[in-house]
Amino acid sequence: MDFLKDRNGLAGRLREGHAALTALLDGVGDELYNRKPEGAWSVAENVEHLILVEARVLTAVRRSLAKNAGGPAEPLSDETVWRRAAGETGKGDAPAVVGPRGEWTDRRVAMAELARRRQATIDYTLTTEDPLRRCAVPMPLGEVDGYQCLIMLAAHLERHTRQIQALL
Repeated sequence: MDFLKDRNGLAGRLREGHAALTALLDGVGDELYNRKPEGAWSVAENVEHLILVEARVLTAVRRSLAKNAGGPAEPLSDETVWRRAAGETGKGDAPAVVGPRGEWTDRRVAMAELARRRQATIDYTLTTEDPLRRCAVPMPLGEVDGYQCLIMLAAHLERHTRQIQALL
């Protein structure tokens, strides 16, 4: 997982993941995009969840940095964060605050919003001078540092891309 080691590698993975999802959904019709399978989120709900998580995580990093609280009390390795966020350690339930609400049912509008938010994440990854390793952010997978939040965003999108692929 060499791409986890530096910001350029991580930014590349953030880009690649978004490009793969965009290609997967290119040309998907509204009916399939919004079809709700029993016991699972629709494609639209998965994308809405990704939109909500993308901005929320960066906000959480900035808030933690403002508190200047130091790193996680029990640090996880970057690889562990990747595996957990990518779903390699089992299914997780999304917190209600980032659960779908039915606000992003138009594929083109939703994908444009996700692209805007993902680009903000990539820009932050490449340009921030914030001490990302010196903050602690509580996440469903455990307390992580700011850099690991960016790792989580890359893995999380890839996880949902696999879930979406299974719906198509």
